[in-house]
Amino acid sequence: MIKNIFDGELQVRLNTDYKETGKWPTLKAAVQQNKRVFVFVRDHSVQPHKGIVEEIKLRRGERRTRMPGAALISSSYQAKNIGKDCSYVLDNVNKSCSRNDADFVKLSLFTAYFKSGVDCLWEMARYCNKLVNDSIQICNSLFPPSSETVDLQFAPNFLLLDYPNYQTDEDFNIVEICNKENHRRATLIDGYKVSL
Repeated sequence: MIKNIFDGELQVRLNTDYKETGKWPTLKAAVQQNKRVFVFVRDHSVQPHKGIVEEIKLRRGERRTRMPGAALISSSYQAKNIGKDCSYVLDNVNKSCSRNDADFVKLSLFTAYFKSGVDCLWEMARYCNKLVNDSIQICNSLFPPSSETVDLQFAPNFLLLDYPNYQTDEDFNIVEICNKENHRRATLIDGYKVSL
């Protein structure tokens, strides 16, 4: 279904670069080729499909073998009681962003249950959504830009929230925070290219 939509009906296409070359394209290259859609599926049966990348979840403390055409993705998710402020999420963010064997880092700033197990997701979002900026800053501190590396690396790559439009009492919502972070990364990339 996905391949039919993006290989025929729409103007935008699935990106196949990683499956074909073993390297991730830059965003600029993906946009220029109009191959801007990246699909990750946690199922080995997608391996023969060029436009779909198998997601291999890296659990805490687990090492996995890198497979051709598959992406190792570290996740901060843990089903745990959020307590009074959801702060355990920040420890999980630190652990996920500290991994040097992952292609991508996925931060899940939510949990499976609140205090009683039947509480509303919106209530959990009041506590957990305010941790977006702190989570990004933790990852940034673990991925400092360096002129000695061949490629700049950034994390997190994915942010998952319940009710992302609910910004709690923070000054900026998730879209504004991500936009600011994307601009910061673009500036670093432009500076890096100049120094080469």
